[in-house]
Amino acid sequence: MNTLFTDYAILAVGILVFGIGGAVKGIFGIGLPIVVVTLLGLVMEPIEVIALLPIAIMATNIRQFFFGSVDPSTVSRRYAIFALALIVPMVLSAFWILHVPTHLIQLLTGVSVCLFATTSLFGFRPRVGGGWFWQMVMGLISGAIGGLTSIWGPTMTMYLMARNIDKDEFIAAIGFLFLVGSVPLIVGLFLSGVITADVLFLSAICTVVALISMWMGEKIRGRLSEERFRRVVLIFFLVMGIRLVVIGLWPL
Repeated sequence: MNTLFTDYAILAVGILVFGIGGAVKGIFGIGLPIVVVTLLGLVMEPIEVIALLPIAIMATNIRQFFFGSVDPSTVSRRYAIFALALIVPMVLSAFWILHVPTHLIQLLTGVSVCLFATTSLFGFRPRVGGGWFWQMVMGLISGAIGGLTSIWGPTMTMYLMARNIDKDEFIAAIGFLFLVGSVPLIVGLFLSGVITADVLFLSAICTVVALISMWMGEKIRGRLSEERFRRVVLIFFLVMGIRLVVIGLWPL
């Protein structure tokens, strides 16, 4: 990571990318990791990009979960099983990050995301309940993918969209689950040697930028109706899926 401190152009790009990612996060409640991995991965090694993300993920979701319009205690109780199911696979899979061909995981995830977003946009909306089974299954899958790629939003978003919850609960639930997931991810990456002191310093700078731009994005989200918000999220979700398919087929 020492090159990050000698190449000011890359540092500037990093700050800009986290600014864009924060704004996207403010509007949709998701998207910071996918934006950062996509754009910053053009000028940095993927493992370096992944190491930068957890602190920003934690900080932005603390804001999203604790400072939203839905009572945090209600959300934490409602999605407790999903949150617990995230933790173990998140930590374990982080230790395999240097050994598993993550492009295969990205490809499979991207195909699933594209199918879900496309069918939902055309009116077919699969429904799942809020019981322990679906929370456990989707939590385990999200945790495994998140530990390997730092991107566990797609499966989480699919689950929440399939439950057809309102905009405010969607934002609060995403914030809670991302916050829970970021803790074991940080622990796993730190123990595996991916996160260093230099990484933490740069991550702190990028996190401040992301929080400021996130606040701006929240102002835009406040102007969207429930149905428009759902459609906009699905369109963004489809773009995320296409991106995952592309890099899965043609890894950089």
